[in-house]
Amino acid sequence: MLRPEPHDRQRATQAADLLMSDPGSDLWAALSLLGLLSTPAPASAVMPYPRRPDDDLLPGLLGLWTPIWEDSRITFKRQSDHPLEWCWAAQDRIELVKRQPRIVLLGESMARGVYFDPQFGPARALQTMIGWATDNVCEVVDLSSLWMSPAQIVKLAESALILKPDAFVVMAGAQFLHHLAPADADASWMYGLGRSLRQADPLHATRAQVEEWLVALTARFVQSLDTLHQRSGIPIVLVVPEFNLRDWRDDVLHQTPLLQGDALAEWLACRDDVWGAVREGQHAKAGQAAERMMALDGGTSAWSLHLLADAKLRQNLRLEARRLHEQLRDLVLARPGWALPLVSPRGSTCVQQALRERAAACHGLSVVDLPQRCIEYLDGDLPGRQLFMDGRHMTVQGTKLAMASVAEKLLPALGEPSRRWRDLIHADLPLGRDIVARGHLLAAIANASAGQPLELIVHHAAQALCASRDSAGRMTALLDALTHDTPALSSFTTLFVRPGAWPKILPLILGDPRAAGVAPLRLVDALTRALEKADPDRAGGGEAFVSARTAAPGSSIDLLASTLTGSSDRHPSVAARARHAGYRAYDHRSRFRFALAEPAAVDLVLTCRARHALATGAEMLIDVNGERLAAWPVSGSWRTWRCRIDAARLLDGVNLIVVEWPVPAWQAADLVDRAARRIERALDPDLAPVHGEICRFAVSVSG
Repeated sequence: MLRPEPHDRQRATQAADLLMSDPGSDLWAALSLLGLLSTPAPASAVMPYPRRPDDDLLPGLLGLWTPIWEDSRITFKRQSDHPLEWCWAAQDRIELVKRQPRIVLLGESMARGVYFDPQFGPARALQTMIGWATDNVCEVVDLSSLWMSPAQIVKLAESALILKPDAFVVMAGAQFLHHLAPADADASWMYGLGRSLRQADPLHATRAQVEEWLVALTARFVQSLDTLHQRSGIPIVLVVPEFNLRDWRDDVLHQTPLLQGDALAEWLACRDDVWGAVREGQHAKAGQAAERMMALDGGTSAWSLHLLADAKLRQNLRLEARRLHEQLRDLVLARPGWALPLVSPRGSTCVQQALRERAAACHGLSVVDLPQRCIEYLDGDLPGRQLFMDGRHMTVQGTKLAMASVAEKLLPALGEPSRRWRDLIHADLPLGRDIVARGHLLAAIANASAGQPLELIVHHAAQALCASRDSAGRMTALLDALTHDTPALSSFTTLFVRPGAWPKILPLILGDPRAAGVAPLRLVDALTRALEKADPDRAGGGEAFVSARTAAPGSSIDLLASTLTGSSDRHPSVAARARHAGYRAYDHRSRFRFALAEPAAVDLVLTCRARHALATGAEMLIDVNGERLAAWPVSGSWRTWRCRIDAARLLDGVNLIVVEWPVPAWQAADLVDRAARRIERALDPDLAPVHGEICRFAVSVSG
């Protein structure tokens, strides 16, 4: 008699449980568990993770480089015509025979020095530092690439043994979470994740399972590196990643928590209290209100963590602020699915700790603990814009700190006298001011596109102006390009990129600053402020931008598509709009903007509905420029409202309309169950609660 294997019995039991819990609705998931389904879920429905096939990523014998016979010797040449060549370091040729000590650098995008690439990055900084410390020439071969998975890094390291390196440097861990995808996780694991969501504390249970997966992945990665060392005897320095804790904000995670009844109303009132206390400079009061928010939501909301962490920082309670910012950074672990591709990759606490502990048990692996090194360097302060250009890519100073720490580990391994990182960080690294200026201007654009705070964007614009006077001309041209709706990349890319440099990586970093309708107003505002501070005679960029978008008499403005709409409202809905028509409100207040050349009466039309049960007589409130315009009853059915806004209520320039949705009565159990059933099928769970939906929102200017 044939007996099933224990693993097969487990899968059959899980499939039976799944069908019994909801007969018929999860047949796809049950068949997947049993291995009887040969076709995957529709591509349009599968959770949208950034993926690249292994064979495309590693096309040659040495990553992107293939061997050729040149000048009577073997040389590895870069495949410049490969469609993914822009993902890789810019090194053109790598000689097979080494002529001086050789170090191979491997890693994810943080190893690329993206904003200053190809003129500066970790590889160049490390090579210069070792040469400065030893008075000897050293070669650092840069094999870093964007989106490298742990398995791909190990495979490339094995291939790089042919170069006979004296040491490996591996910078990885920030993107491990982004390799959690249905293609990698079997149906049994996805079933378990769905079951975690159905527990009494679903978000914490989900996070625990994701952390377990990440720790196991990290352990396999470190073990593979240790095996490589044991086989080759080559020392390996592993860099634990750090994140921009102080400055970076993921708007897509700032959602209303799944609270019931009066708890949600109290939570929303506490958030208003925090903002009011901050405006009055009462930071202790703000902290108390934020603590109440956190007590209500159990630490599952980015809002409460963010506001409480900021309150602690204002009170100079840095250790407490660090703990809260780390919780905020790791919150994405509890929200697998639609939010993941929209957040900046980060090395979570569990990955950082697993890298430390696992590497410490390996004889041939040395660890550079970058989070701890940042604490030492900043005297306990949180890492922010001083060390990071965005969420994870480092500034020049951050790169110097990381590579000084690496060089400290490498020098003894290379047979050279030891040097402390505090000495090595002072090595002279020649870097043109124009390169620094270009990097900060790119960072200003990238941070604006990611919906980051205005003052952070202004900081990078100001740094660009400080580094090079030519930045003023570039910013002015960029403002002109945005104001007149010229094709963004084609119009200003040539202003700061030489022919042949960054021809393909630039769109990845910048995107189109107008593509999602979130960046222009904030970017224009930041550039204008930086220019005005540097030279008051350059004022007017913001006004020109707004003027170009003013509505003429008789014209109509689609508020759902307006480029004046704020990023904090637009950013979460950008992903949703790929799947849902119109606009989804992930907060109880939605903000929309439009511009007028001069005050004039406008006609407003709004078609909307609430998404969840509401109390009888529930109303949504409409405010215009801070004054109440209307209070309309709202329900779960679509309904169209029309009204006229008198000219006396409106301004010449930007006008703000705020839609305040009534407090809903979430059916939390139904939302969680729906999300669990979808994730068991490797579909986007979309757990974010929605206050309301708008399919039409427009204003028409009276003729």
